[in-house]
Amino acid sequence: RDTTTRGMSLAQPPSPPMPANGDEPPIAEHIRSLIISISGKLRSRITIDTLRPLPQFLGINPNFCLAAGAFNPPSHHLDKSTVEKLRSRVRLNLAFFLSNYALLTVGAGLVVSLSHPRMLFSVAAVGGLWWLHFLIIDKGLDRIVVSGQDLSTIITPVIRFHILTAVSIVVGVFQCLIPLLSWFFISVFLVLTHAVLRDPKHIEKSASFRLKSGAAVDDGGDESDDDDNGLKAKLMEGATITQRRQDVV
Repeated sequence: RDTTTRGMSLAQPPSPPMPANGDEPPIAEHIRSLIISISGKLRSRITIDTLRPLPQFLGINPNFCLAAGAFNPPSHHLDKSTVEKLRSRVRLNLAFFLSNYALLTVGAGLVVSLSHPRMLFSVAAVGGLWWLHFLIIDKGLDRIVVSGQDLSTIITPVIRFHILTAVSIVVGVFQCLIPLLSWFFISVFLVLTHAVLRDPKHIEKSASFRLKSGAAVDDGGDESDDDDNGLKAKLMEGATITQRRQDVV
């Protein structure tokens, strides 16, 4: 019976091989490739060349006064086309003012960060501890002797890693969570408010807007307020012409 049991245990299929050191799971590799792809697209679109002038972004005249018609609701009455008009305007403004919105988001983040000095100090302290942790590992300084006792036998690199991870989580929850949420909601509010209220018709008629598409634009012709499709096509082409030239370069 013991021989049979021993033979059955030997006949069991082997456990699946563990991934070698340095090999990442497929999910982590997919997430990393997705982040790299998205960041590459954003870097190619958010450039100085696509940063719109401040008067055009704020809809102000050369005399620093708010231009009439610069900010208008997409629809003055609710109907079936209101949602589509709202969606089209937001999509158009996001494509045209993408670099401005990115700069606005960074500015909001700086303001929120400077208004929370305790968060900055905590993040700097945790970052310094992580830097010291990796420096000790890189320089091979794991053996730390204090009063004749080797602390490396008590606080091993693994234990130190878990301690720093726990400290980072505590700092992130109690010091960074509220500022991060504030920064997120403030940025979303500012961007969406501008994207909803900034009238694309005023952008097209403003003196700072130039459509360099090769086809001449008739400045003397007055377009009807109902002719939104042609206007959207012009603005979308003007919003992407710089990106196309950047891709060619």
